[in-house]
Amino acid sequence: KLENKREHLKYIIDGKEYSVSEFNNLYINETNPIKKEELLKQHTFLLASLEDDLRDLVRKRNDYAQNLGYKNFFEYVLNTQYNMSSKELDKLINEYINKEEVKNCVSKRREILEKEHGIEFSKMLTSQIHPITEFCNINGYIKSPETVIEIVKKTYEKMGFDIKSYEKDGRIFYDLFPAENKSPHVFCSNFVDTDATMIFANLKADTNSIRALSHEMGHAMYDLNVSKYLPSSKKYPKAFYTEAIAMMFEKILLEKELLKELVPKNILAKYQEYLKIEKFYNGLVMIAEAEFEKEMYNNPNQDFTTLRKRISKKYNLNPKNEIWFVDHYISYPIRRPVYLKGLILADKIYDTLRNKLGSEISSSPKTAEILINKIFKYGGFMNDSLLNYNLKN
Repeated sequence: KLENKREHLKYIIDGKEYSVSEFNNLYINETNPIKKEELLKQHTFLLASLEDDLRDLVRKRNDYAQNLGYKNFFEYVLNTQYNMSSKELDKLINEYINKEEVKNCVSKRREILEKEHGIEFSKMLTSQIHPITEFCNINGYIKSPETVIEIVKKTYEKMGFDIKSYEKDGRIFYDLFPAENKSPHVFCSNFVDTDATMIFANLKADTNSIRALSHEMGHAMYDLNVSKYLPSSKKYPKAFYTEAIAMMFEKILLEKELLKELVPKNILAKYQEYLKIEKFYNGLVMIAEAEFEKEMYNNPNQDFTTLRKRISKKYNLNPKNEIWFVDHYISYPIRRPVYLKGLILADKIYDTLRNKLGSEISSSPKTAEILINKIFKYGGFMNDSLLNYNLKN
């Protein structure tokens, strides 16, 4: 019910009503910073209107978990679904925030924002503190959503995944284009009983769509290449590993081969430099969101805006951002810790694979062979010790 309410929020702009997807397009395309700020304020206000509903949901989830003997729902999901303890989560967070690149990403990002906007960070509007990749104007070189699909499919074919055969055999199908009243989510669903998978998205002509489709296609390739000899209970890969693989495939946007035919060399180089910084920063955002969710279940009665400000200050994130709401809090609770572990594993797998191949993974036909034989085929049997052993060999 709450998810439905979120998806059907109505924005009133200049006396006209806009759906969530229509508003998103309007906000992305708005170039006037003052108007953009006004749009952002309405967005913040509407998301804040969901606070009491989410609080009620959190309390109900806590009641359920506490009846089973757990401290709260956060601890219950972390333990039962992801085999993680709070100590392991804290270790993952410390491991990430102590990386040298992560330590430097906030200051580098602020320097770039100041250089590109020509004003001090403290004087910027909230809407001006946006992803630094937006300064690269790279989306202008991506002609249509169809171009996004072509780029991603062609790249996966180059890596040795036979996408055409999966499609011909009815093992992979898609719902990729925006439509009226369509859910704004992006996901991949695995249908174990029919040995098929579906990718659901709302693609646009931009790099975010390339990233999203690359991510979901990574999930699909994992699902479709689990060994047919495994019992059905082990057919579905564990969340950590499938997220790590999907995130690893997002990293192909950092490779020169992917967009070299579309984008001028100097613009592509700038984009990839900025994207690397932005990815480290997004890791910090992910940690902040995981901590917010943890504290929300620890104490549902607190003010969520105040909580978000405190956590943002702790990790030196955008001090002007008042949006605390994340869709995953409703639909995929306690998923942020999974993404964090996946993010760290993704780097490990990616670096090992590149060293093994001696080339960019997006252009090597051996990529699929190695991933299928060393990771995918094990399905739910994959674990950290097996993964570490296979990466070393």
